Amino acid sequence: MRIIYLINDITMPGGLSRVTLNLINEFDGLQADLEVKAVSAAGKFSQVVHDKIDYLDMPPLHGLNPLQKVQWYWQLKCRVEAYIDAQDCDVVIAVGTAMTLFASFCRFKKAALWGAEHLAHNHYGVLRKAVKRWRYPKLHHLICLTQSDKERYYDRYLPSVAVIPNYTNFADVIVNAESRQAKNILFVGRYNQMKGVDYLLQVIQQVHPRCPDWHFNLFGEGEQKAWLTAELAKLGLSEVVTIHDPTSDISAEYRKAQFYILTSRNEGFPMVLLEAQAHGLPIVSFDCETGPAEIISHEQDGFLIPAFDVAAFADKVAQLASDEALRERMSQSALSNRRRFSKEAIIQLWLAEFHSRMN
Repeated sequence: MRIIYLINDITMPGGLSRVTLNLINEFDGLQADLEVKAVSAAGKFSQVVHDKIDYLDMPPLHGLNPLQKVQWYWQLKCRVEAYIDAQDCDVVIAVGTAMTLFASFCRFKKAALWGAEHLAHNHYGVLRKAVKRWRYPKLHHLICLTQSDKERYYDRYLPSVAVIPNYTNFADVIVNAESRQAKNILFVGRYNQMKGVDYLLQVIQQVHPRCPDWHFNLFGEGEQKAWLTAELAKLGLSEVVTIHDPTSDISAEYRKAQFYILTSRNEGFPMVLLEAQAHGLPIVSFDCETGPAEIISHEQDGFLIPAFDVAAFADKVAQLASDEALRERMSQSALSNRRRFSKEAIIQLWLAEFHSRMN
C-alpha cells in the first residue's frame, strides 16, 4: 500500500509541518507492505531533505493577491494530479482544512482521498463550515482529532470518520521531582483572544492575594503580549508574573513547574496539555468545547473548569497551590495516563486505519 500526505508547505514552522514530518519519520521502513511519503506544494524555507519527502516547487502562497491565489491553486491542481497518478499511490491524505478543501477538487485515476483535520471544527466561521459541508462528502475518509468533533459534527454528514489525536514526544521523559521549582505555575501559548489571555489575567489577579508567594511563568508570543504586560504593570503584578519569549527547550520549563494552567476559549487537541501531562504536571483547564476533556481526567490528574468560570478556575488553582499531597497524587495519575498519547499508541491507530482500507 502506498500512501502520500499532501501538505501546503512542510518547511513552514508550526503544528501541521511538525506532525507530518514526525509521521513520515515513524513510518519510514516500519513495514514492508507499507510505503508512506509526503509531498509539499511549496518550500518557502530551507527544504527538509528526506528520501520520503518530495516537493512540487510551487511559489509560497502567502502574500499573493486573490487573482494570483486562484492561478496558484489551478497550477497546483494540475501538478498534484499528475504527481499522484505518476506515483500510483493508493491513498492521498490532505493535511489540514485548507489543503483538504483544495484536494476535494482534484481527480485521481486510482488514489482514494482522505482529509486530516488539525483544528477544532468550531475554530472556523460560518462560511468555512458551510464550504466544508459542501466539499467534505467528496472524501473517502476523514481523520479528526477528537471524539467530540466526530460525534457532534462530522458524523452528521460523513459516512467514514475516525479519530486519531496527535502524539507527544515526551511520553517517555524521565521526571525528577527534585527539579520542580517551589511555587511555580506554568502557562505556554500565544497571547491572544483564542488562548484566553484576558481570562489568564483575571485568574492571576484573583489567585495572587490568596497565594502571594506563588509565581506565574508564561512562555509565548502573540498580538496581545504588550497589552498583557501593560495590564500586569497597572495592577501591580509585574513581580508576580514573568513573561518569557518562546523557548527551544520547553521540556526544561515543564520539569521546573508545579502545575499547568490553560485558559483557552477554543482548542483543537492542545499539545501543551499532552506535554504537561507527560511531565507529570497536574492541569487546571477550562472545559472548552474540544480537547481538554479528552486529555484531563477530572479530579484525577487535573481539574476541568466550566467554561468560562474564572472564579471557579482561581479556586482550583489556589487549592492545588495549598495542597502538596493533592499535587503529588495528581502528578502520579498524569504519569500513568500519558501512555494514551505516546508515539507508539498513536502510530498503531494510523496503522489500523491503513490496514482497514487494505482489506
